Amino acid sequence: MNKRKNVYSKDMLLPEEILDLISYKQTYQALESGDDDALAQLLSSFVRISMQGAYRRFEHIEQKREKKFLLKAHVYLDALITLNRMATQIQKSVETLSQDFFKGLDIDAVRAILEKFTEVQEINRGEIRNKRGNQDQELDLPDVKFVKTKDL
Repeated sequence: MNKRKNVYSKDMLLPEEILDLISYKQTYQALESGDDDALAQLLSSFVRISMQGAYRRFEHIEQKREKKFLLKAHVYLDALITLNRMATQIQKSVETLSQDFFKGLDIDAVRAILEKFTEVQEINRGEIRNKRGNQDQELDLPDVKFVKTKDL
């Protein structure tokens, strides 16, 4: 029972060290202006609907800290859903992942999420060269790959 309490604690589910790296301002601006298109670019449909519901209750939340926490938690949830939908082995740079997959999420936040839920493995360049036969494509690949081995 104690292990379960620890696994499902607020600190384990919403790690402060990762939430501190997450920017929420674009999401907040899209919510405030009612810009559904901008919000759709920032969050998946499930997270967007949840965030809109939470935002409607913001008038009942007095502390700005709680509002920021809700915004950051939704952005983090969206990142976890994105990671869960990705292949088991991810051979892209953190910069590419941030821009193309995690909807512009801060690079340090993406790196922290990857460190928490994947293992980093070095890429064997010779193996890639043999499979592809094209050395030009090799330049686009990072030196490491992220392998999802930990439960989300």
